[in-house]
Amino acid sequence: ALRHGDRTSTASLWGFLGVPPDAPPTRIAAAYEAVAAANARRAHDREKTVTADLLAMVRARLLEGDPAAYTAGLLADAAEELRPAIEEHVLLDGEVTAVAFEGLMRQALAAGRGLSAAQIRSVILDIARELGAPVSTGATVDFVVCPSCGRPEPAGAARVCRYCDTDLY
Repeated sequence: ALRHGDRTSTASLWGFLGVPPDAPPTRIAAAYEAVAAANARRAHDREKTVTADLLAMVRARLLEGDPAAYTAGLLADAAEELRPAIEEHVLLDGEVTAVAFEGLMRQALAAGRGLSAAQIRSVILDIARELGAPVSTGATVDFVVCPSCGRPEPAGAARVCRYCDTDLY
């Protein structure tokens, strides 16, 4: 809200720092120091306070804690959000159809957790496996998340976001 809907840079602690989830600890630490230094120069306002809180979470979860545990938490949140929709598809259709699968992928990517398409794919397949339901995936579609509005677009299909006309690459 403080960044006027900039969901991409606040999708996860990695997005907040501007580093990929698989970044080495040294790169995470350097990004942390850069954000902390910029925040120290900022005038006292709500954004400075929220940024300081996020920096404390980065220190606790990514620098001093286990980044894999943080990722596991994001995956658990995604699973919790997706489970009712997957259960509904299984109940109504007896399976997760290819169209439903792609819709679930888009829904989870648009939620703004900073998870990759492969991670979301794995969450959907794991839930379907738990429910004993078949999954039709159709052609594998990779997605790119718009840097402006945070909505997923099929990778390579378009150069600009169809929702906000921002360059995707």
